[in-house]
Amino acid sequence: MSNTTFVFHGSFGSPYENWFPWLHGVLASRGDTCFAPPFPTPVGQTFESWARIVDAYRNNGLLNEESTLVTHSSSAVFAVKYLTSRQVGISKLITVSGFNQFFSGNEDFDRINSEFFVTEQDLKATNKYCKKAVSFLSSSDPYLPTGVLISFASTIGAETIDVPSAGHFNSAAGFAEFPQILEHL
Repeated sequence: MSNTTFVFHGSFGSPYENWFPWLHGVLASRGDTCFAPPFPTPVGQTFESWARIVDAYRNNGLLNEESTLVTHSSSAVFAVKYLTSRQVGISKLITVSGFNQFFSGNEDFDRINSEFFVTEQDLKATNKYCKKAVSFLSSSDPYLPTGVLISFASTIGAETIDVPSAGHFNSAAGFAEFPQILEHL
């Protein structure tokens, strides 16, 4: 049976940018199933609008206890909220620049991101719903303070991997490909 991996983009993002298309191609070439759903953002971005999309995969048996979620930026805390509120178990959660409860001062980002924020108790409960968690972060992230990234990773009980000079792991930081993530898939 092939592995099923889901790749979730963040706020103001899409599955057609950064390293997401590259990862989809690599996984497909090795026979794995990969889904990268386009979530509504910024217009229409709510927890429920994103959750309904993921529910469709779960209701069809595609998202299950053997699945891996790969998340970027705000979709990391969306995934935590989804798993804990829907009580859905998965095999692995991989977060990249994941955060919770961070307000940047940019009203547009803060408004839509806060819809996903969870309590510390929910973050700690993440390990009930995934067998393993891995968090990639970079101390050179221009949007998120290192302490916020480390706090998120440690609270969900993730193995933490600090990638020097990776910025926000996006195209602007040179991340059209992300080979290091393959070691965890």
